[in-house]
Amino acid sequence: MRLIAALVLASLSLAAAALAAPSIRVEGVAWSHLDLEVYVVEEAWVEWRYVEAVVEAFRVWDRALEAFGRAYGYDYLSEFSFNVEVVRSPPPSYDILVSFTPEPVAPGGELGRATCYYDAEGRLIKAEIELHVYYDGGRLSAADVYNVALHEIGHALGLGHSSTREAENGPELMYPTYTPGAIKMTPTTLDAYAVATAHRWAAMGAFVRPSSTSVELPIGIPYRMLLYYLVEVSSPYGEVHGGGWYMEGSKATIYVEDTVVPLGEGVRAVFTGWGGDVSSTSPRVAITVDRDYKICANWKLQYYVDIYTPYSTPNVSSGWYDEGSTLKVALVDYVVDHGNLTRRVFSGWRGDVEARSMVVVVEVEGPIKLEASWRTQYYVEVDPGYAEASVESGWYDRGSTLEVYALSGLAAHGNGSRHRLVGWLVDGALVEEQPIELRVDAPHRLRALWVAEHLVRVVVVDAAGAPLDATVSLQRGGSTVEAASGSTLWLSEGRWRVACASYVEEPRLSWLSRGAEAVRLTAEPISRYVEVEGPGELYVELAVDRVEVYVEDLLGAPCPLVTVRVDGLVEATSDLSGFAVSARLPIKEHAVELYMLGAELGEARVGVGRALVRAPISLYTLAAAALALAGAWRLLKGVRS
Repeated sequence: MRLIAALVLASLSLAAAALAAPSIRVEGVAWSHLDLEVYVVEEAWVEWRYVEAVVEAFRVWDRALEAFGRAYGYDYLSEFSFNVEVVRSPPPSYDILVSFTPEPVAPGGELGRATCYYDAEGRLIKAEIELHVYYDGGRLSAADVYNVALHEIGHALGLGHSSTREAENGPELMYPTYTPGAIKMTPTTLDAYAVATAHRWAAMGAFVRPSSTSVELPIGIPYRMLLYYLVEVSSPYGEVHGGGWYMEGSKATIYVEDTVVPLGEGVRAVFTGWGGDVSSTSPRVAITVDRDYKICANWKLQYYVDIYTPYSTPNVSSGWYDEGSTLKVALVDYVVDHGNLTRRVFSGWRGDVEARSMVVVVEVEGPIKLEASWRTQYYVEVDPGYAEASVESGWYDRGSTLEVYALSGLAAHGNGSRHRLVGWLVDGALVEEQPIELRVDAPHRLRALWVAEHLVRVVVVDAAGAPLDATVSLQRGGSTVEAASGSTLWLSEGRWRVACASYVEEPRLSWLSRGAEAVRLTAEPISRYVEVEGPGELYVELAVDRVEVYVEDLLGAPCPLVTVRVDGLVEATSDLSGFAVSARLPIKEHAVELYMLGAELGEARVGVGRALVRAPISLYTLAAAALALAGAWRLLKGVRS
């Protein structure tokens, strides 16, 4: 009797069988020996890849039966052995023969056919499998030929068709329809259980014909494809790939989409490796699937620590740090000098951590913003010169106010010299008043201005070097000093201008004059400037010299009793020698007026020194003339007589 099973190119609905328990028919035949001789006929037109696909299908059935037997207590299934040999033509005897046909399959036709021969006791004698490689859609792939061969081998082992299309982890091998392009299949636990049921005699040692019936999986055996293992890949963050069902021996590549996953502002997860059934730090790993795997992506949380400082450099850079790490944050420099009399001084930390200490310890439990605070300082240079100042040179905070003044305005040196404070140069500008209220909003330079002063005795002399009772007005800068001859005073060092001068003169008169009264006269200095170079005497020379007025007549005889007025200031009467007056007067021309008995005799202009003024006639000349006239009279009179 012959059992013919076919695989049809069609797709059937699952709706009718969705609620029924999965089952498969056992055809009531079995092999009485489990060491099967298999031959695959390779004709000239058959591509080698199809032959390889068939050989692989027998190896898969072998491993599937052995795996099922070990897992669920059907150890006798491991006795199945498919001794596959590729031949050019069919041998005279065999257990299973596989051949290929070049005939294309019509739509809805059979892609493969298994013809099983058995005896009256239900012992399988041989099975012949014919496989198509062409269909109306073109040429089948090697994977399709593998799947069809796998299905037909199931029939060669005494199996009918299953009732369901899908197992838990993929398609049911023994479902009666197939669509090219499906995944590579393996026998399911239902298929292997059906083979174990048909060959239960192997556990007892003597052949017993199996019943022709439909079987369902016992409780406790899951309905799944054998040699397909579940690779479970989980991750708390990001996306992972590579999980799913894999056929035994296949390669699974497990990888994370991104090794860094942002979780919010300043928070991210960083991939650290794989855990579970795979241990690796690589984001991409390849495994050979030989069992179920549970693989978990391990991550660590990191938080962004933003450390900002406009000056200096922190020892810890801004960046991502592992959760739970401890950072000891400090600066390379706590004082930053910019070289332009400006510097920044560290004053503390602010942000998520407030601290005035130079070093701050931070526990990274979340995003952190940390900023170094600085205060600006400017250098204020104070040069008080000859005294101490209320403020010393140094660094001062921006915005502070300083009250600057000298503790003393005079610096005596004990040798007739001293220095006197006249003001401050503040950034080049003169400030005379103190104290100075200085706001520190920039670097400042303050220098006290001092003038050297010397104790001098003022000596005023005339052009001949004789002392004068004089008063002089000395000017320097904006200062004016009135100094009397013989007075002692402090004068600043340097050149002084003699602005004006006056002196008291008591003229010397002839004995015929009344007593002279002192007069004050103004005079010009011989030199307009005098130099104060040190303590001592300061000589001021006035353009004053002595003027002596004598009166003579036109014959050169002295003229006594002539009233002489000099510049309208001095009046005297000439004596018997003609001398009238002697006085120290400014060096210039002086006006001299002559009077006698109230009558004006004339005037003259005289300079310094001995000056002779002429009167019309002297009394001496008149007397001489009178004597001469008298003598002549007497002579004339004597002649007459």
